[in-house]
Amino acid sequence: MHNHFNHSLTGQSSFYDKISCIYYINLPERIDRKQHILTLLTQYFPDKKITRMKAISSKNLEQYKQFYDTRLLDDYRYFNTKKELVIPGIIGCFLSHFFLLKKIQYSLQKQNDGDHFFLVFEDDTCFDSELIDKLKILEEYLPHDWTVIFGLNPESKIFENQEQYSYNKYLCKIDNARAPFAFGNNLLIYNPKKINLLVEQMENSLHIWDYDMMLLYYNTGLYCFKKGVISVSELSYQSDLRIT
Repeated sequence: MHNHFNHSLTGQSSFYDKISCIYYINLPERIDRKQHILTLLTQYFPDKKITRMKAISSKNLEQYKQFYDTRLLDDYRYFNTKKELVIPGIIGCFLSHFFLLKKIQYSLQKQNDGDHFFLVFEDDTCFDSELIDKLKILEEYLPHDWTVIFGLNPESKIFENQEQYSYNKYLCKIDNARAPFAFGNNLLIYNPKKINLLVEQMENSLHIWDYDMMLLYYNTGLYCFKKGVISVSELSYQSDLRIT
């Protein structure tokens, strides 16, 4: 277990205090999921700016073709005479997250201050006050090399050996060997100092596939909250973007 943290000075603002904006990704037709996530966000983040990111539906991919067509892996290309994508939702998911990443990059450049944090929620995420408690003390426990903090579904296989992967009291470390077990991501927290690097990776990648897996493949400094911060509900078992 590691014990090298970025300790905050007593009296300084907490990680929670430095949250600049909270985004949630939501398809226009999923009003039920919008209501679900907004109920939670407004309850637990009453003092924060909450912004909806319109998810890109697999039904509207043609207008974004220049962003992905030459970079699709063979498994994600066409499989029938109608030229339908094998897993069109994967592409919509990538584009939704990528455009939001660019939006965060622009916000940071406009603020000219790298000490602001942005949270990105999937609209089927469930959580309670435990997440807020963790966010208020998180900065004390952030590893020096962190790039992304994930909030994973508790059914993720990485939690089967949570203590083996434990980095500190609140976080598990995810390396390449563990990446396949880190499925079910519902929350992303980006290190603002590494946003430019992440955008560059996504723009210059020769191939695109599952967005979470791309983050895990290209980066080090990846961590997740320990089991229990993101809770399970019937909404958490299936992603709209992967099946639409």
